[in-house]
Amino acid sequence: METKTVVFKFDGDKVNTQAFGKDFISLLNDVYQLVEMCSNEEPCILSIENNCIMIKVACSVLTALFVNAPELNVIKNFEKYNQAIKGINRCLCSHNASLEFKDECAQKLYRFDKEHGLPYIEDLKPERIRTHMAIYGELVDIGGVNPNAHIRSNAFKDVVKVNITHNIARQLAPKLYDFVGITAKVEICDGKFLSGEALTVLEYAPLPIEQWLQINEKTGAASAFDGVDVDAFIAEQRI
Repeated sequence: METKTVVFKFDGDKVNTQAFGKDFISLLNDVYQLVEMCSNEEPCILSIENNCIMIKVACSVLTALFVNAPELNVIKNFEKYNQAIKGINRCLCSHNASLEFKDECAQKLYRFDKEHGLPYIEDLKPERIRTHMAIYGELVDIGGVNPNAHIRSNAFKDVVKVNITHNIARQLAPKLYDFVGITAKVEICDGKFLSGEALTVLEYAPLPIEQWLQINEKTGAASAFDGVDVDAFIAEQRI
């Protein structure tokens, strides 16, 4: 990605490195961190001018920083991004300063001050989904004073833990290390199982593959692909 220059110009009465004192170091760190969170390469401070405070940074910026709505999927760390915004806004307020920002993608200057600070962005936290579902898998643990069941299911990466009633515990206990099925009220976020409460135990007895094939032979399902060249069919789908 082509490197470009972004310019931060802080201006106002008594806005210079001497007047800022130690605040200037904090401001410089915040500017650097803001750009770093949007760049796929380490930014480089090109120059600092002292008649105001103008900071020029060379970087490969993946998004338009705070000028346009940021492409949130390329922000490296939302917390650090917003920390930098907070630090710069604090500086604008405490020193009654203004900030003009431009980069090579901007067609005009953008101005911020203590009344209109830099906007924060919200972390796109995946939505929590509450629903009812059936869970099938191996019962690997069960029990407890407040009983729960641990089920290893192909539907989730980790073993799921669901709260169960004493009645359901009694139904499931004989099936420890066997395959079970339950209906449950669950909470899921970004494909991860967060919590669950078992509602009913399902009649579930998965068949060995040999028995499944025998049943399907009787129903005629196994003959559905008679005369089909499977290898040729797959090759056609790949073209």
